[in-house]
Amino acid sequence: MIFNSTIISNNSFYRAELASFLAPVVGQMESKWKRCHSALSNGWRPKTFHKNCDNKKHTVTIIKKGTYIFGGYTDIPWDSTSRRMRRGNTLKAFIFSLKNSEALPPFKCLAENKRNAIYMSSSYGPSFGAGPFLYIVSQSQSMAVIADPYSVPKEVTRKETVLAGTPLFTADNYEVFYLA
Repeated sequence: MIFNSTIISNNSFYRAELASFLAPVVGQMESKWKRCHSALSNGWRPKTFHKNCDNKKHTVTIIKKGTYIFGGYTDIPWDSTSRRMRRGNTLKAFIFSLKNSEALPPFKCLAENKRNAIYMSSSYGPSFGAGPFLYIVSQSQSMAVIADPYSVPKEVTRKETVLAGTPLFTADNYEVFYLA
C-alpha cells in the first residue's frame, strides 16, 4: 500500500503491517492512500481536520506519541455538520497498534458489534469507540484506551495504556489518509 506518511514512511515493517490490516477491508494490497490531514502541517483544530477530511470514505488515522504508533480505520466518512455527537455504526472499523507500551507485535482490534464504532462531532478530530476511547481533540487533549465496541487481543495486559503508555496523552503528530 502506498502511504506518504511522515510517521511510518521510513519503516517498511510498519507499512507492511498496516497494509495487512487494511487488505481485508479495502480488498487490495496495492491501494493508494492520499493524505487529507496532518496535525503538524495543517494544525490541531478539529475544525481543520473536518474541513480536510469530512465526506471521505475509507480513512486511516495514524497517531504518534513518543515511540508509540497506533490509530484506527473506518469505512464511514467523517461528518461535522453538527456540534452534537453522532455515532457511526460499522463492523469494518478497527483500532491498530504498530508499536505499543507492552512491546507486543503489531495488532488490530476489530469492532465486535457495529454500534458506536466511530464518534463524529465538530468538537473532535478522528474518534473511535463508544466513549469515544481513541480520540484527538487537540495536541494535549487526546485519549487512547481500547474499549467497546472493540475487541482486545488476549496478549494485552492493560487495555488502558497499551496504545500510548497512558490513557490521556499529548500527541506528537497524527495523519489521516483516505483511499484514493
